[in-house]
Amino acid sequence: MFFNRVQVEREDGFCLVHFGLVSKSGLLLDSYSCVLPQEALVQNQKSLLEYLGRIGQPKQKNPQSWPGGKAGSKTDIADIINMSFRDDTAETCLFVYSMTAAARQGRSSATDTVEAQPLVLLRSLVEMQKQLIEALYAEEHICRTFVARGCRLNYRRRTPSPGEPFRNC
Repeated sequence: MFFNRVQVEREDGFCLVHFGLVSKSGLLLDSYSCVLPQEALVQNQKSLLEYLGRIGQPKQKNPQSWPGGKAGSKTDIADIINMSFRDDTAETCLFVYSMTAAARQGRSSATDTVEAQPLVLLRSLVEMQKQLIEALYAEEHICRTFVARGCRLNYRRRTPSPGEPFRNC
């Protein structure tokens, strides 16, 4: 699915993410929604923020306002997020794995791996993908320090004290 709108809703322990394809006249042509558990956000954080460091920060920090997808549509759970791009087109692939199968695998002596199942392949402009990454991690209070050599990023978390507003590092 191609998307040109994204909305991230934060809840306790997860994010609900809506992707939409909206025409210039405002008509919702297609939509997809998924839940990203906090654990998935943490596990994917390093690779996604390093990827964002390589492709650059979004020009516009906040995605265009959009009320979200269709009511009553199916909502998947995603555990793995892979991203890539070529020219101006970005690809975001979401996958899920069975926690039960992973737990069984951990208890057995077999060396087989638990296969992740593909959920959806999403395409967008690179700028929209950058905005998605920013939206996913905006409230994580991550301070970014760019290191000139190799465009490497150094990340550190900063949690404000209760009642203290977030300040840039």
